[in-house]
Amino acid sequence: QLLKYDLKGRDATTMLGAWGYEGRRIFRDRLVGPKHRAKLDMILREVAEDRLAGFLSSAGSDHLLDSKDGPKWSTLREVSKVDYRKILSTGLATYERDVRPLGITLVDEVVDNLACLDRALGSRGGGSGCACVLMVGRSGCGRRSSISLVAHLMGYEIVAPTAIGVNSRACMKELKAAIVKASGAERKKIVVFVEDHQLSGPAEEFFGVLNALIASGESGELIQGEEREMLYAQIKEDYQQEMLPGESIQEYLLRRTRENLMLMLSLDPTHPHFRDITSMNPGLFTRSTVLWNWAGWGRKSSLIVASKALKSIVGGGGGTERLPYHKELCEVTVDIHESTGCSQKYLWTVSKLWAAGFREHHERIGRDQERLKKGLDKLKDMHETVDELTREARAKEEELSVKERMASDSLKGIENGLEESAKYKAEVEILDEKTRKDEENSQREHARIESELAEIQPVLEEARKAVGSIRQDNLNEIRALKMPPEAIHDVLYGVLLLMGGSDSSWNAMKRFLSGAGVIQRVLNFDARKISLRSREE
Repeated sequence: QLLKYDLKGRDATTMLGAWGYEGRRIFRDRLVGPKHRAKLDMILREVAEDRLAGFLSSAGSDHLLDSKDGPKWSTLREVSKVDYRKILSTGLATYERDVRPLGITLVDEVVDNLACLDRALGSRGGGSGCACVLMVGRSGCGRRSSISLVAHLMGYEIVAPTAIGVNSRACMKELKAAIVKASGAERKKIVVFVEDHQLSGPAEEFFGVLNALIASGESGELIQGEEREMLYAQIKEDYQQEMLPGESIQEYLLRRTRENLMLMLSLDPTHPHFRDITSMNPGLFTRSTVLWNWAGWGRKSSLIVASKALKSIVGGGGGTERLPYHKELCEVTVDIHESTGCSQKYLWTVSKLWAAGFREHHERIGRDQERLKKGLDKLKDMHETVDELTREARAKEEELSVKERMASDSLKGIENGLEESAKYKAEVEILDEKTRKDEENSQREHARIESELAEIQPVLEEARKAVGSIRQDNLNEIRALKMPPEAIHDVLYGVLLLMGGSDSSWNAMKRFLSGAGVIQRVLNFDARKISLRSREE
């Protein structure tokens, strides 16, 4: 395996680094849990410190990946993790642009897994059979996305058979087509990718062909007779140009198959058929590259993934800036994911749910804000209307003040007229009494009174005319006042008193003014009905 590394002209440190890296990949990637992998790291570190003078203190810190030399990736070269991440980032952007989104975040654990997968895909054709990679891990760890990316970068075409064990003929037909593509005239680089969800049983026939391919590159009885002869005819020209000394066309066909066909199995150890499949097909472990390192992420990587998934959340200002509590939101999201014990896929899912829920809430708040804004605009229009009505009311108030003054003057005239009338009426009564007492002077007094009445009559007529000119609107305006002016109060008090009213409150005055025909009652009032007490008051 070390011959695959580009070590020409390198020092001993590079050689030992390749040795340590390859050892980790061969042994460490097969180990099941982090406890066993940590123990292997400790053993390797102790060996490096004790026997290799510390040359391996940094071994494995850099990734080794296939270097692209023309159409084939034949050697592995040393690349720093930073540079390797840049290469993966460029390839990921190209894949998502040309094919489909993968949803991969290049955190440290993902980069490590991709490097292991990169090395495994570069190991094709190194043995007697087709290279096989067995990836073991829980569902949702990103194995399908990872193989899609690395296969795309290395120029492989992925073939995923239909449900294995349900439709055996269709499945075997697809597998045969993949073998023909890889070894026939097309000579395409093919990855036969099998996932556990495609397995409906042990599928002995399918795995029998896979075992034959892993062992020797031979397809067994899958391609026989005329089909094999047709395949020989397709590659005959290439065989004549590329055959090795003493190599038959059948051996050349097997070599082409080994070079271009890669088998990849992605299995969940909790799958009900996992034990049956692995026990019945030991070559999956003995002749395959095993990657059992698709474990969970560290908290730092989980926070990076959550932050990326939540970065699309709209900020408070309506833009795409981060929320002020973005860090705390990421922490809570990771805590929720860790508490469930689910795989990495569900961290991305719960983060997207957070983002979708927040966007929905933000949009609802935006709609509420728009509705409230429209309400405020209406209130503003209403405020302007109220201001206009207030100005009109002030103009009406000024007009009312003028009318109040006019009414006050009229009431004063009425008051004066009533006072004069009362005075003359008293004098008439006195004269009448004197007339009765003094019959002899009645004619003379009568004449005198008549002359005096002739002078008073215009005043009475004027008073009647003034009272008659009062309209009901004037009385309504007076009644609308909270408290009357003093002059109006005095006049109404006198009227109520003369007309026999005992209640002199403002409410009594308003009731008096609201009575039907109050003006006619005043005009038709008989002054002789005024009581003595009222006269005295």
